[in-house]
Amino acid sequence: MITQGVGHVVALTFDDGPTPGVTDRLLDVLEHEHVHATFFVVGRAARSDPGMLRRMAADGDEIEDHSETHAHLNALLPAAIDHEIAAADAAIAAATGRHAHLLRPPFGARNAAVLDAAQRRGMRVVLWSVTGRAGEISSHAGEGAIVLLHDGDRGRGDAGELAYQAADVPQVIAMLRARGFRFVTLAELLHS
Repeated sequence: MITQGVGHVVALTFDDGPTPGVTDRLLDVLEHEHVHATFFVVGRAARSDPGMLRRMAADGDEIEDHSETHAHLNALLPAAIDHEIAAADAAIAAATGRHAHLLRPPFGARNAAVLDAAQRRGMRVVLWSVTGRAGEISSHAGEGAIVLLHDGDRGRGDAGELAYQAADVPQVIAMLRARGFRFVTLAELLHS
């Protein structure tokens, strides 16, 4: 299980999308700032907006698994855990032609069954090292930080109570750049 990388880099990660009206604006910001990020998508949301996943991939962003329905995976039986992971991965593959390599369990909820299910699929489980508002992220992000932000609310098609996180991204980028951090995807962070 991974919560941090190494080096003077930061990986911006986004959970719970894609969300129309939120993710597309976020992608505009990332493109303008020349920042690549990692999106942990919910399968049902990905399936309803495959074009957004294709844009992420075309922009150089990484697309990974956040389960099919945003369930508490550690409360499910092993067969249901497998289905949650496989269905989201199938939605990613259908949209982009590539399979997920990383799993972020919703709520960070995991137990031995979740870790085993990820391992059987050849996936690594990735959590995060910092989350919150722009100022909190800037002051708490360290070497190899994995920043958790949200571009949706559990894949339900709206931004929900964490909508401010996507709106904070320009400020997060500016503050972390001012501290000399470079932005990478999780794949780049884990191979550095």
